[in-house]
Formats: sequence, C-alpha cells, structure tokens
Amino acid sequence: MRVYQTKEFARFARKERLSIKALLQAAADVAQGQFNADLGGGVFKQRVARSGAGKSGGYRSILLFKSGRHTFFA
Repeated sequence: MRVYQTKEFARFARKERLSIKALLQAAADVAQGQFNADLGGGVFKQRVARSGAGKSGGYRSILLFKSGRHTFFA
C-alpha cells in the first residue's frame, strides 16, 4: 500500500510533529476495516494518536482510500 499526503496535510503533520509511524498505522487500520467513520465513496475519518497520548486525545484526519492500494491523507 502506498500512502500519500496533500501539501496542506504534510505541512500540518510537520508542524504538529506527527510521526510517519502513526500515519502508517492509521492507514493500516483503515485497510483492516478499523476506522472511526465511513463517509462513503472511499472517504474515511480516522483518529491519529498524538505522541505521548492515545487516539482519543489525538488528531482527526480524513483518509481517501482506494481498494487497499493507495491512501491519501487530506
């Protein structure tokens, strides 16, 4: 699976010091069917854990998921 970020999301992730590991884990969770909300059409809402905190205190992100091959963070 390939994981991409929009320019705005990449800027946000850098600023908030989101780890690549946390983003890849969120993408893997969506691929396994573990997500917070299915918004339809391959669009999912998923929480990404902050460093030092869990998912409940983390960031909410939108993922565009296409058949397990490509995932985009928006």
